[in-house]
Amino acid sequence: MAKNISKIKGKKGITLVECVVAIAIFAIMSLLAYRGFTTGFNNIKKGEDNVTAANNSTVAFSRAKADNLAAGNYNCKNKGYGVPGTLKVESGTMALTDGKAVQGYWYTYAENGYTFRSFVSGDN
Repeated sequence: MAKNISKIKGKKGITLVECVVAIAIFAIMSLLAYRGFTTGFNNIKKGEDNVTAANNSTVAFSRAKADNLAAGNYNCKNKGYGVPGTLKVESGTMALTDGKAVQGYWYTYAENGYTFRSFVSGDN
């Protein structure tokens, strides 16, 4: 056995253990990189969904305010607003920072788990 060790002592190369360790480190780094990329892409998609829902809420709010909707629940697609969410109109008050309260309508638009609220005073 000692003769065999002396034969390979001067030769350069990698052992099987070193190769396995290198492959394991590469696999772990690849897994972390993959996880990072997929998380990033999922966050981008969620952000796009949120922006789309926010734009749809703006459309629904502007059309609902133009129609002077009474309190109630409205399916925006059936109402002809061209957006997929639902709109809830409630009469209520909004407290101001100076302690006064303003009467008006709360518009609540919901789409794909996102909710947006807007208030219109009764003076308009």
